[in-house]
Amino acid sequence: CCPSCPTAHAAYPDLSQPGTWGWAPSDVHCFVGLSGVYKVSDHYDWEAGRGVSEISPMCGSKRTPLTPAGKGPPVMGAQAHEWDFHSPTTLVHQSATSNKGRPLGGGAGDEGKRALESLPPTYLLHGTSDTTVPFSSSALYFEALKAAGHPRVSLRGVAGGGHGDLCMDLA
Repeated sequence: CCPSCPTAHAAYPDLSQPGTWGWAPSDVHCFVGLSGVYKVSDHYDWEAGRGVSEISPMCGSKRTPLTPAGKGPPVMGAQAHEWDFHSPTTLVHQSATSNKGRPLGGGAGDEGKRALESLPPTYLLHGTSDTTVPFSSSALYFEALKAAGHPRVSLRGVAGGGHGDLCMDLA
């Protein structure tokens, strides 16, 4: 996938053996994020500003004639205060600065440092003209990873790139 990354996939589990579905962080050789939502509350605010928050899958408990939302639970928790609990930007920040929760296996100090060092090389790609998920989502996640001390993270803004066509914009 990437010049310094031998493979981007984890080991495939044997689905016929439920007890062997486990994996370890060392099974992940790199992470490539394409136009990702890395802080859910910020993305909800972005959607609300565009007038699409009520038809978003994030609001799974709401139904409108225009969306199948409501057929299942919201993607990131039923309440807005739960959203950032599932947000990578928040988890990285908390792991690096707090002993509360220890979301990445450790808090501030040696445990948090070891947790961050165990993250695989991280490559973030995002179109600078993305109107579905703004480029700032990847930029803020990149900054959080760098501030936390992740030694192997890079961000590439694809000039003029959008959301759904990002891979074509890379060519």
